[in-house]
Parts: sequence; C-alpha cells; structure tokens
Amino acid sequence: MGAYDDLFPGGYVDDVTTLDAATLNDLFQVLPMQGEGALEAIGEGIAEGFDGSAVGLDFAASVGKAIIPFTMTTASGLVYVAAPSGLEVALPDDTANLYLWLVAQMPDTTDYDARKDGAVVLVYTLTDTQPANSLPLEAGHTSGGAYTQDEDRRVYTSAGAVAALQTAVAALEVEAADHETRIADLEATGGSETGGYRFYENMPLNVGDPTTPPQLMDSKDAALKAEILEEVGGGAGTESLAAEFYDVDSVNQSYALFALVDEIEARDPTQLVYLTQVDSVLVVWGKTGDGSNGTADLIDRTNSTWPGL
Repeated sequence: MGAYDDLFPGGYVDDVTTLDAATLNDLFQVLPMQGEGALEAIGEGIAEGFDGSAVGLDFAASVGKAIIPFTMTTASGLVYVAAPSGLEVALPDDTANLYLWLVAQMPDTTDYDARKDGAVVLVYTLTDTQPANSLPLEAGHTSGGAYTQDEDRRVYTSAGAVAALQTAVAALEVEAADHETRIADLEATGGSETGGYRFYENMPLNVGDPTTPPQLMDSKDAALKAEILEEVGGGAGTESLAAEFYDVDSVNQSYALFALVDEIEARDPTQLVYLTQVDSVLVVWGKTGDGSNGTADLIDRTNSTWPGL
C-alpha cells in the first residue's frame, strides 16, 4: 500500500481508532479495483505447486497457489486461492477415467469465501465435466487399489509458466551435463591413442574386456579351423573324413598322365597336346604348350607370374 499514502493513514492504526468516511470509501474503492487488476494481469491458472501424487487411493496435491475464475449469483471474476498445507482426497477404486480439480470455495454454495481466506478444495469427477469455480489438475484412473496418472492438465498463469519453464530448463541443464560427461568418456576411450568416437570395429567387448569384434571373430574362426583340421586328421575323439572315390580317381589319372608324358615325349612330343584333362592345359617346356613343336602358346607372357617370364 506504499503507493497510497496520500489516500490512507501512513502510520499505525489500532483497533479502536475510527477511520473517517473518506478513508473507508477510498479503501473500499482501491482494494477491489487494484486487486482485480492485479489478478487480471497475471491471469487464471496455477501460480505454483499443486504437484499430484498418490499412495494407494489417497491422492494428494502439494502446497500451491492459483487464480481461479468464479461465478456467483451476486458477483463473478478471478479469485486468488492458496493451500499452505497441501490438499488431499480419497479416490474410488476401479475407475476407467478420473478427473481431479481445484475448486474455489465461494459463499453461494459453502460457508467459506475464497475472496477473503483463499479457501480451496480438491475434488474428483468420473466424467470430464468441469465443476463450477474450478481449475483442472490432472486425469488418471484407478485399479487394484492404486491410482495412475494419465495426463497433467495444469494450466499456469504467466508467472507460474515462467517458474515451470525454469524448472524444465534446470532439468535439461542437468541432463545436458550428463550427456557431455558421457561423450567425454567415449572420446577419452576412443579407437586411437588420441581419442575419438567409438566405432563397432574398435569397441571393447565388455567392461574390462578390450577384445574387439574383429578379434573375437578371428578367434572363433581359428577355433573352427582347428576343429575341422582335427576331424580331417582323425585326431582323438574325432571322426576322420573318408577320401571320396572321385578324389582318388583324379589323383590316379594325374599320375597316369605324368607317366605318359615321359613316354610320349620320347616318341613324338607333338602328341603331348592331347594329354589334357577337363579344365586344364599341359605345358612341357620346350616340348608342348609353350609354342614349341608347332603347338599353341598357352602362356600369358604379359601377366604371368611364373619365374623366367
């Protein structure tokens, strides 16, 4: 009231002092006018608090403040309410939909007047029908003796929205710091001595196990190869692989072909060209297959890796 010293007494007024009519008139004009203006500027909604929680079917809203629109037979407008000790309400069990509201207590329906004492109560409805003189709090359902929140329905005043935003920003800052720490840890244990991001190729297998995926695959390949070789070799506790007839036959044919080479080379080297097997060529240096004795030159002399070419 510091801005109204010219309208009201500036000193202490005891309970026996009688105010003059002009002062009382000023008081009754200033308080409704400026009080209503202050509420209108802030706007209806939650100013702070009224966080919901439940233990079983006992729902509680934390300490809070709000501005609620009201309508009575004699007046309407905005009223400031406060719950300095929080609010509670018992909920019914097994509800598919349940809605919670903050209701300002007005004298046309109760013995309280929120315009004077800020009285407010917490109520629930089973349908989404807003009670008179109320603000929505949240929606949920109950089952098995417990309440579950489905939606936070609080709408904040301009001041309350700023406070909620500050809380959200603070939470984001904490989360961002956590992510920065994690990224720093990843970079510090990267795939090179100078750090860097982790890739699958150089990721450790587990905490305390630096084995990389390629190393793990190599070890599995080596173990499988050793197992196969042991089976082929007929080691203890394994089954040997029997040689198939076509393996033996091809070896025998090759041995026979080598024996004929010597014999035919002594008689008529030009006939060596006929001693071939499927998908193969025969080259006997200075005799056949290299352009000798009129035979075709089957050697790729440009790209061959044979010594001497």
